[in-house]
Amino acid sequence: MYKFIYNFIFIPLLIFLSKILMFFVPKIRERELEIKNSLENLDKIKLNQKVIWVHAASMGEFEQAKPIIEQIKKLNNNIQFVCTFFSPSGYNTQKNYQFASAVTYLPIDTKKNAKYFINKIKPDIAIFIRYELWLNYLTILNENNIPTILINATFPTILNKIHFLSKFYKQIFNLFNAIYVVNSKHYDKYLTLNLKTMLYKSSDTRIERIIKKVEESKSSPILYREYFPKNNIIFVIGSSWEKDEEYVIKAVNNINKKNNNIINLIIVPHEPTKKNVENIIKKLDKYILFSDIKKEGNNIIPIKITDEVIIIDTIGILLKIYGIEEIDYLGGRYGEGVHSLIEPAGY
Repeated sequence: MYKFIYNFIFIPLLIFLSKILMFFVPKIRERELEIKNSLENLDKIKLNQKVIWVHAASMGEFEQAKPIIEQIKKLNNNIQFVCTFFSPSGYNTQKNYQFASAVTYLPIDTKKNAKYFINKIKPDIAIFIRYELWLNYLTILNENNIPTILINATFPTILNKIHFLSKFYKQIFNLFNAIYVVNSKHYDKYLTLNLKTMLYKSSDTRIERIIKKVEESKSSPILYREYFPKNNIIFVIGSSWEKDEEYVIKAVNNINKKNNNIINLIIVPHEPTKKNVENIIKKLDKYILFSDIKKEGNNIIPIKITDEVIIIDTIGILLKIYGIEEIDYLGGRYGEGVHSLIEPAGY
């Protein structure tokens, strides 16, 4: 029953919505227009070498896979990695990832697409990150006896509210050969499903990645503390949405009026599109765009900040920005879901 609902209701609905929403949602439009071209990257795979397929929803989830990928490449540089994403933010930032032989979007989970993709890359093993659960891909992998692993697994929050879906999720989880659960709390919840699949208590690979990236950031910062007034507080809004920006900008302005501009604000929007950056600019009296102070080769033009707000209009550098702040506000408080706590905690 669940397979029927998935293949004849959920997937057709997903395809239909994608075709409609691409006219209104830029990220969906970008994915729909670029997916065919991205799949041409699969021709780079060498058929005489082993292939590991790694799939992540987006950039944040892929960071959890990098420690594993890079450790395997150290042990055997001849192993090829095919890395796939569902989101443009993942694909665009990682399409030139040095340890991947091919980086593409993952086609929507129809039986036809799953068979084509898996036959094309012929993976020796497949690794899915966190909560990426695509029934047809997993079924085809299982039918072809391709070992499949779920890492950094978290228990689906939807099952805490909609218990009748447990049978469906159990069916999916049993298609994996092993599930590495992110902590004891989630591990105990997985045990309630009585899975046939092997469960392992694990740690969050993001922590290893964050520690490594923090050390790299300290040795190669992209903004320097001396650019700001010596006794001022640097306040970063990390991965912000419109509501976050509205409230924090207003609060910081009120404090600065009473305390002679004691806070320097850096805004890192969740999606630094031209439209979102323009909306932030409308809320500010003085600002500097990060793209205006970045030289070729990622070097920074020396600047002197007084009361200007810096807007980070570039993707993928939030972790480095955390390194110079005194206070961080994590975006997503007002409904979208709070951004990762682990990144600023790394400092």
